[in-house]
Amino acid sequence: MKLICLPFAGGDFTYFYRFKKYLDTEFDMVELSLNSRGGKISVPNYQSFSEMLEDIFSQINIPDDEDYVLFGHSMGGLLSFELYYKLIEKYKRPPKKIFISACRPPNLIVKKTKVPDENQSNRDYMAEIVKLGGTPAEILDYPDLVDLLAPVLKQDFHNIGNYNFHEKACNIDCPVTVLFGTKDSINKEDIDGWKQFVQNKFDAISFKGDHFFISDHVEEIAKMINEQITA
Repeated sequence: MKLICLPFAGGDFTYFYRFKKYLDTEFDMVELSLNSRGGKISVPNYQSFSEMLEDIFSQINIPDDEDYVLFGHSMGGLLSFELYYKLIEKYKRPPKKIFISACRPPNLIVKKTKVPDENQSNRDYMAEIVKLGGTPAEILDYPDLVDLLAPVLKQDFHNIGNYNFHEKACNIDCPVTVLFGTKDSINKEDIDGWKQFVQNKFDAISFKGDHFFISDHVEEIAKMINEQITA
């Protein structure tokens, strides 16, 4: 079973390696190579959300006899939503399940997401990112690393801020589980907003923590994926 993991702004597919040792062996994590990070760090970043989406879509190949699952955190949750429609058009079948983590529904992304001012210095920008949680404050002590990461984050957030939501012809027709942190600015009301986009089973699960609660609940979340897929 293919497991397609989609990262947060500035993130890379390799973040999800930490889940591997807790996932059932039936899962085959799809390796995605994203511009300006990992093995493609020297490649210019995407200039739009749709450009990133198309590149990710082009890297996915699912055999006809194999199921697939989507898991997206933050920006990755929005990518999961849009990718769902591209994948069912190509493969004529929905994923077995979608897990959306720390992400507002697509009609609220631009309206309610606080995007740091991209015109400020790299260090000041990263200081705001640190406040979101998930990024250690110690990173600010390493100017070279700040100058490497900040431009990627700035462009990713810029692309999210310019995302255009369009009504779909149909709602998501597979089970959807939305995960959220109890101390994140994304609240239960935001999470419940996903219901209007799902015509199949929907549930929401809270975890103690901020926007990057998944880093503190790796084993728990991996086991939840195992249980929900085999149920």
